[in-house]
Amino acid sequence: MVTLSRWLKGTFTGDKQHNSTLGCQCQQTVSRQQGTGLAGRRVLLIDARECPHDGMFETQPGCRAALFRALTGESVESIHCQQHGFEIRYFSSDATLLADIATSIARIEQHDHILAAQARITPLRTIRRARSRAGAIGRICSRFEEKNNISADDLAELLDPHSAVPITGCSLQTSAERDLDTQPSTERVLATGGVVNVSSSKYHLIPPVATLSRAAQTALTDAHAYLQAHENTPVTDALATVGDADIPIETCTEIFLRYIKDLGILEHLICDAKISDILISSPVRETPVRVVYEGTSLSTNIVLFPETVATLASQFRRVSGRPFGRHNPLLDMEYTTSDGTQLRIAGVTAPTAPGVGFVLRKQHTNPWTLARLVSAGSLTPLAAAVCRYATIHAATCIIAGTRGAGKTTLLGALLWELPDTTRIVSIEDTAELPLKQLRAAGRDVQGLFTDPPTTDTPATSPSEALRAALRFGDGALVIGEVRGEEATALYEAMRIGAHGHAVLGTIHGDSGEAVRERVVADLGVPESAFGATDLIITCHRRDGSRFISRIEEVRTNDDKTTFVALFEYSDEGLASTGVIERGDSHLFDDLCVRAGLSYAEGLVQVESLAEHIEQQVRWDMLTPLSWYQPMSSPRSNWSRSVQLVSAQRVRCVSSRWPVCLCFSPPWYGLECLSALSKGGVNSHRIDRRYRKFVLQAALQR
Repeated sequence: MVTLSRWLKGTFTGDKQHNSTLGCQCQQTVSRQQGTGLAGRRVLLIDARECPHDGMFETQPGCRAALFRALTGESVESIHCQQHGFEIRYFSSDATLLADIATSIARIEQHDHILAAQARITPLRTIRRARSRAGAIGRICSRFEEKNNISADDLAELLDPHSAVPITGCSLQTSAERDLDTQPSTERVLATGGVVNVSSSKYHLIPPVATLSRAAQTALTDAHAYLQAHENTPVTDALATVGDADIPIETCTEIFLRYIKDLGILEHLICDAKISDILISSPVRETPVRVVYEGTSLSTNIVLFPETVATLASQFRRVSGRPFGRHNPLLDMEYTTSDGTQLRIAGVTAPTAPGVGFVLRKQHTNPWTLARLVSAGSLTPLAAAVCRYATIHAATCIIAGTRGAGKTTLLGALLWELPDTTRIVSIEDTAELPLKQLRAAGRDVQGLFTDPPTTDTPATSPSEALRAALRFGDGALVIGEVRGEEATALYEAMRIGAHGHAVLGTIHGDSGEAVRERVVADLGVPESAFGATDLIITCHRRDGSRFISRIEEVRTNDDKTTFVALFEYSDEGLASTGVIERGDSHLFDDLCVRAGLSYAEGLVQVESLAEHIEQQVRWDMLTPLSWYQPMSSPRSNWSRSVQLVSAQRVRCVSSRWPVCLCFSPPWYGLECLSALSKGGVNSHRIDRRYRKFVLQAALQR
């Protein structure tokens, strides 16, 4: 069994005995790589599969001399040494150092053949001793030391090789292992079989392939080459053909399929429920993959190969149908993995960035709600109740905030507050809103998407999508992000009341004033049209936490807009300014008129909504799954059930047995429970296992 440390360092050689006197049998070739982010890269390829020393030039003099001969006169960006089932790579500074040594040796050889031969065996020691010589040799050696600032004699101390089984498409750094030795960490086993150790600064992954024997790892590499020549051969047959009789065929097959399909090594990170984002920054050969783990950004021990990232770029380009390359260096798309995980992917490449980079953000299948945001501490129950009240009664709401502040999350939560009968028409460039979950809950949803032009389809601009949305009949209009020419048409529709229902959208800005400046000055919307906005909610991000920092109503006077804060964030958290409670809110008065209530009756209803939200948080009813999931009785001796016969009325037909309740939407159920309690139910509780309300005591006769 190969330990991870020895596997990463590339020093494991099985039972083979090495003899430093044997000649090197490595085959060296210089190749130019092609692909997104790879074009023109020169790589020295070393085939050490027939070499008795496995190409280990750091410790083997014969391989070292052969390497320097191959590098003479060549300019390469990386060096790849292929062994039996392994591949050791030297990137950037390592490749530059080795090339400088080869160049210096070639110059020394013009003056002293014997010294050059000695330098190929012990390069650093020989160059250091020769710098004191007079003449050209001394100048060559002094210039080399000045350029590289080297004090060590052992070449192995200066190089940082990256070792991996080629099929993984990545290397695992040993530095993470050293860091974990000095920091407290927690160990977990993922569903993919990977073992994870997490410290305060590192996310350290040990993939299942690292626990295989050297023979099994070699079989994986050979099987990959075999299948390229025999395409229709089953993986198990290929492994049985190229591998030893004692390798675990089933385990190797599972590992093989993971790395040649879907996202390879990244699947281990995607299946970790505690990871929300995966960041692949360019240049990838110099930057380890990072993850956002429970809200904290951590470096991993994973370094992807440039060709691996180029393969990902080709795969994303094929799936999305969007161009991605030098002429279109930005990519924004949605991706679904083989296990159903939804990913939002943003990509960038040259010339905008120094190579290909990606950010993979997992989209949770269980969407956010106001109750869940309250539970997370993002806003208070009273502020959530005001947002719910405004959404139910068709307010025009703009959600502002900086990048990553949670604007889209809050927008998705507000969609669940719209009445069940409201038609929802959304416009997005990339699917982020919980439209699938809304449809699954029986909502009337129509999603529209804007797309850049491709080779097969023309572009769909936001303005065209908005005009189409306004023709889809009455209903709530949802704009994923207001940022361009569609703003004028949107605000004109809001101003003249063409839509007649709630209008919700997000925009970049950190306050109401900033939103007005962006909409009026930057996007060219008249201030009189901007006055059609009812409410501006500002999201904020600080130290990894996201919260609502300000809720403001918009007032218009002589075509001039002003902002009045209803809730403000301070050191004590988000708190009401008292404007609504004092009866000074113009917006709340207008919402009460729409609801057919007096201002005082509206305040009572908002207080009731706030109490319901608190109960949802207390009883863990935080997601739509807990609201709409069918709830049948889990016990056979429950003779009767409480049936929902209207939006706010239930009929109880039980004798003396506990009963199960199912309500949609949830606050109606809370009202029903309250009514039943007043009607004679002694107590009630929530069964967290089944997410059902259970009445513990029988009704009084």
